[in-house]
Amino acid sequence: MSLITALSFLELAGFIKLGLFNNGDLLGFHRNHIKSGFIWGLASLVAVILGLKGNKYYLLLSALLVVGLLLTHARSYYLGFIVAVLFISLLVSLKHSVRYILYSGSIVVLAFISILSIDSVRDRFVSIFLGLSTDGSIMCRLVFMKEAIKAFAANPLTGIGYGEWPNYFSKLGYSCPDYHVHNIYLHELVETGIVGFALLSFFVIYTLFLLSKEYLRQDKGDEYILIGISALVLFATGGLFEPNLVKTVVMIPTFTLVGMALSVVKYEQI
Repeated sequence: MSLITALSFLELAGFIKLGLFNNGDLLGFHRNHIKSGFIWGLASLVAVILGLKGNKYYLLLSALLVVGLLLTHARSYYLGFIVAVLFISLLVSLKHSVRYILYSGSIVVLAFISILSIDSVRDRFVSIFLGLSTDGSIMCRLVFMKEAIKAFAANPLTGIGYGEWPNYFSKLGYSCPDYHVHNIYLHELVETGIVGFALLSFFVIYTLFLLSKEYLRQDKGDEYILIGISALVLFATGGLFEPNLVKTVVMIPTFTLVGMALSVVKYEQI
């Protein structure tokens, strides 16, 4: 990941041509914002955690990876990364020292400085607030939200049926992709009603609570628990704007790391 990011600078400078970019977007191994943004976001978080918990040189690596994250133009994972960094820094500070909030705060500040210093990244980030009527991606998400809420209001208990959103939305005549609401919580709400939404929300909240509690309690292997927490927070935050539940490149790393964290918890309890 760090090598791809480093090589990307050479390509941006015109020294090499490896096909790492397409119209200013960092592609890497995955050719859309959701995939590349999540992978770079997760790698950046792992580097931050290893830096906070052990070798501070990992914080330098995290800086490089964060720049890679910014170059993916994945706005959802900009937010997910920032939320995850703040959350894990709060946990580390509660367990050890308040200075860790300063460490992670500096990472977030540097991330924003990077956003402001790279023209294409700054324009992409600013469009979150100024592109409500001009950015097609944002406009479609607003349409998804409006129509999903209307469909849920008509079928609040059981929803319109699992897997029925594409059929429902395609009949409305919009020129937006119909395969997902681009919000995992609204998607479950509209397809499976309150029951499905409650199950998904309970799983995310309870797992996060359990891992956070065990992190504060345990001493051995707590960095693995933090990595699992960061993966889940990145997944849950990105899921507010992306179809994470239908992306294997998001699902497999997330629940592999969450499962690893839970196994550490289980092992330490034996």
